[in-house]
Amino acid sequence: MGKRLYINGSILVDTRYFRCMPDSCAFFPNPPEGAEIIEPVDEREGGKCLVIDDNHPQSIFSSYYAKSWFTQLYEGADFLNRTYEVCFTEANDELKEIEDILEDITPLKSQTKDSLLKFLYINVNTIVDSLICSLILSTITQDENSFTEYADKMFYGKEKDALMNKKETQGDAIWEQTVMTKIMEKSYCNIETIQKAFKTMHFRKPNDIDKVMEKHFRNRHILAHRNGKMKDGKMVISESLLRTLMTDAAIFIEQIKTIIKEGKQV
Repeated sequence: MGKRLYINGSILVDTRYFRCMPDSCAFFPNPPEGAEIIEPVDEREGGKCLVIDDNHPQSIFSSYYAKSWFTQLYEGADFLNRTYEVCFTEANDELKEIEDILEDITPLKSQTKDSLLKFLYINVNTIVDSLICSLILSTITQDENSFTEYADKMFYGKEKDALMNKKETQGDAIWEQTVMTKIMEKSYCNIETIQKAFKTMHFRKPNDIDKVMEKHFRNRHILAHRNGKMKDGKMVISESLLRTLMTDAAIFIEQIKTIIKEGKQV
C-alpha cells in the first residue's frame, strides 16, 4: 500500500508515466487520516498547484487527494493500465501482419526478397521480446510489493547499487521511473532472462523444448548486431525458416498465455 498524499491546492499531471490509484480524488476539503500534507510550489489558474511531469514525477503507487482540482493532460502509459488480454491480442495481431506481408512477397525472386525475409525474421523475434516486456510491466505495476521485489531480484551488481542510491538520494518516484525505463531497455530475446523474470513474478517458468526459441534468438542476434555475418559466411533467411519461426513463436506465445492464466504460484 502506497502513501496517502494530500495536496493543499491542485494537481496537474503533464506526463504519460503516471497513474492515479482508484481512491485518489479532488475537491477534498480536509486531509484524510494518515495523509502526508504537501504544499505545492507552482501556481496554475491563480492557485497553488502540484505539477507532475517527466522532470518532477510522483509515485505510481500513492493515493493523491487534492484540495482543489485534479487534471491529467494524458491518458497515461498503457502498461500502467493494460490487461494481459490486450498484450496477447497485440502480439497475435502483429504476427498476423507478418503473415500477410509474407504472402505479398512470396512471389518475388530477388535480393530485395532476401532482405525483406531477414527484416521479418528479426521483427518476429521482436514481437516476442515486446510481449514479454509488456507482461512484466503490466504485472509488477499492479502493486508496490511486486514492483519492489522484481527490482530487487532482477538487477544486481553496480546497476543495482546505482538504483538503490537513486532511491535513497532522489526518492521513490525517480527510482520507479528509472526501474521502468531499464526494464523497457532490456532485451528479452533470451530464454534464461525470460525464465528468471517469470520466476521472480511467481509464475511458472516457460519451457523451451529442444532450445527452439533460443536458436531463433541466437539467429536474431547475429542478424541484428552483425548483419548476418558469421565466421563461415553470411546467414541467409529462407522463407521456410521464417515460417518455422512464426509457428514456433505462436506456440511459445500460447504457452506464455497458459502460464499467465494459471496465475501466480504460491
